[in-house]
Amino acid sequence: MRKVGLFKASSLFSMLTVSLGLGLQANAAVVIEFDAAAAGAGNEPVDVVPAWTHGGKVMPNNGSFLEMNNAGNEFSEYTSAAVSGTMVRNTSDYTVEFMVRPTSDLPATDWYANMKVLWRDNQNRFDVTIDMDADDGGAGTTGSLRYKTGFTGDRAEAITGIDWSVARTIAVAYRGATDDFEFFLDGLSQGVLDYATFNNGNGAAGIQDKVNFGDGTNSQGPSAAEWSFVRVHDVALPEPASVGLMAAAGLFILSRRVGS
Repeated sequence: MRKVGLFKASSLFSMLTVSLGLGLQANAAVVIEFDAAAAGAGNEPVDVVPAWTHGGKVMPNNGSFLEMNNAGNEFSEYTSAAVSGTMVRNTSDYTVEFMVRPTSDLPATDWYANMKVLWRDNQNRFDVTIDMDADDGGAGTTGSLRYKTGFTGDRAEAITGIDWSVARTIAVAYRGATDDFEFFLDGLSQGVLDYATFNNGNGAAGIQDKVNFGDGTNSQGPSAAEWSFVRVHDVALPEPASVGLMAAAGLFILSRRVGS
């Protein structure tokens, strides 16, 4: 994975940049989403407009998150309505963003579909898997975000060292001009994967222009997680030029205050 060089600066500048990046995410155009808090307690993705489709066990909404809690022989997943024209290779920019806290670990066989987010553009599918405990050595919540390459045993890591004891926001931003995906953890860039490395083949035609999340298998042990939101933006987040301009403006204001 090609790591992005994050610049070293004062803690004040870092805090400013992060907060501005998160602000841009909040203001970017969302083309499809399910937000458990916005939907309200008792409402699941099938209840919002446009409605999502559902398979398997219902995830109840407690007003803060959807609770996924499946036994080994159960599955539960939701698929969004299509966002036609948003996910086009070499042409469009978009971001898949979600907030989740896993409360069970992937089985040692690394079965990706137990806790995944999946989407497809006009050519290929992409998927990421939430792994609560990366070393599978027993109890623990330091894990990773995995991707691609197969169904069992060979999932590569896109982001490592994630503390999953609390909910985390993951964003995967595609930029058509460079044909690559940038990964963010709680608003901070973690690195870039090119299209050829990240795509998982041309299957899953039924989810083209859609995003899917949850547990897609009724085997390989239990799966449990708290899903706060899943959404798609029609821009790559954050927008670097805008972040730079806003950060510069913020630093100018701070310097004026210090100098006054």
